[in-house]
Amino acid sequence: MSHSSSLRAAAQAATYVTLLSFSVIIGAWVGNQADVWFATSPGFLLLGLCIGAVAGFYNLIRGFNATKPPSSDAHTGPHDPS
Repeated sequence: MSHSSSLRAAAQAATYVTLLSFSVIIGAWVGNQADVWFATSPGFLLLGLCIGAVAGFYNLIRGFNATKPPSSDAHTGPHDPS
């Protein structure tokens, strides 16, 4: 693995960790603000944490799929059995 590809992989990993972390943190913050606004506790906080985690993992999977190299058995042309 070359130096530039190692740096690229490290940057992608840092991006994914940051994306997941901020999704959960923002979800928790929004849930907490809703708890303060509606005087409920900890209902919206837990809901916000769950929604943030789901959104973070969704974006994480989407990011992994976007950077995944195409599979070697994918055929681009018509099937020729001969």
